[in-house]
Amino acid sequence: MYLHRRIGNIKFDLDGVLINFAHVAKEVLKAEGYTVNPTTEFKWTTTPELSNTQIWKRFKHAYTLWRITPIFDGAKELLRAVYDLTGKPISIITARPTDYATETFKVIERVTDVPFTVAITEGSQKFAHLEPHDIIVEDRRRTVLKLAEIGIRSLLIDRKYNQIENPPPQVERVGGLLEIEEMLPQLFDMSIERER
Repeated sequence: MYLHRRIGNIKFDLDGVLINFAHVAKEVLKAEGYTVNPTTEFKWTTTPELSNTQIWKRFKHAYTLWRITPIFDGAKELLRAVYDLTGKPISIITARPTDYATETFKVIERVTDVPFTVAITEGSQKFAHLEPHDIIVEDRRRTVLKLAEIGIRSLLIDRKYNQIENPPPQVERVGGLLEIEEMLPQLFDMSIERER
């Protein structure tokens, strides 16, 4: 039997999804003479080598550069389209440090002119801000796999560092934000099979 039911909401990660924070962080490292090594993992390494603590220090500086952080193609249009469909403020869930809440708010204001809410969840506590029928747009493999364990559906933005060999059915890989905008009518008007 099929139930015709709308999803709860579509929610968004920030860095790596709506904005290209990695570009700014790499530029900060480059300015100091460091190169980020190519990787298929989420973890960064540099040449010359920096510790995780030293890299994190540069990340914190990059958070302050919100005025020049690139916005991914289609981000503004997608958020506007979601708002027009739902009439609800855009929901952004980020694992940025709370010390940079002001910079986080300001960079989001550059991304969208529609109402939005921000949940800052240090660590991997995004599930606390998601309802069972929500969908989250993410770029981090570990996050989507953890959310899949509790039945949360994710749209995983295709990146070199987040490949999954056999993704669970709750994880759908997408090429980018423009593709998600094309999917919106389908996402907000879904037929879901109910288990008997």
